[in-house]
Amino acid sequence: MSGPDVRAMCAAAVAWLDVATAHLECDGPARGTGAWYRTVGGLAPAGAVLARIAPDFATARTAAGLVGFAWRQFGEGAVLYERLLRDVSRTDPVETYGHFRRAGYRHADLDVLLPHARGLRQAAVPELAPNRVLAVRNAERLARLPVRPDDDAVRRTWLGGLPEPWTLTHAQAYAAFHTVLHLCDWGLARGALPLDIDTYLTRWLPAWTDVYTEAAQWDLVTALLLTDTCLRAPARPAGPWHALAEAQHPSGMLPGAGRPARTAAFRDLSPTVTLALASALAARTGR
Repeated sequence: MSGPDVRAMCAAAVAWLDVATAHLECDGPARGTGAWYRTVGGLAPAGAVLARIAPDFATARTAAGLVGFAWRQFGEGAVLYERLLRDVSRTDPVETYGHFRRAGYRHADLDVLLPHARGLRQAAVPELAPNRVLAVRNAERLARLPVRPDDDAVRRTWLGGLPEPWTLTHAQAYAAFHTVLHLCDWGLARGALPLDIDTYLTRWLPAWTDVYTEAAQWDLVTALLLTDTCLRAPARPAGPWHALAEAQHPSGMLPGAGRPARTAAFRDLSPTVTLALASALAARTGR
């Protein structure tokens, strides 16, 4: 059974995101806070990767434009600088800036402040979820900062413990997805997972994906399919990909959980971003 045209799925998703950014423009007091900050910041890592691996030039150029949009909305780095200046214990500025650096954007003052903030003793003892620690380490590498050694970071994650597969919950599935995402540099470092984790996911990921496909949890289905593309031998399950293609709106949007496909909304950006990246990576690995 052959899968759907993932190249077309990627192109449509990126095109919809390009149009949707008009609803994210903000120059008032909401800038740098709450859902707006997280959503705009999320365009940077996915857009920077898509600009490299999108299946066609037009889509890659549009993806690069998404990163440029996020950079402008962040005051060309000023929002990140001000957040870190107010609280040097924050990790989100480096987590976001590292991906802007990948795309070629720089902020001179942030380039000075970040090494100072990340060099403090408090930076070695963050109160973060284990998979978030992996996110910080990857972003530090992208930002050309020293990366603190932490050999146990992976094993402190839910996935790193190779837990009983039937204990998976929605939250743990997302945590596992983010563990893979950061260890594999947003899909660019395929096969970078420790061998035992790769073997574990090879065995259990197809079953998990089928469960969430049956439940029509498309945001999580895209995350699990993206995870599959990072394995040494991706399963590339045709069934979930076909279901995802049917769930994608003709406009390119993938509806968030619990929303009808005809409704475009703020919460639909995250699953559509993940779909764009997952389908590009699937095309790259030969879906």
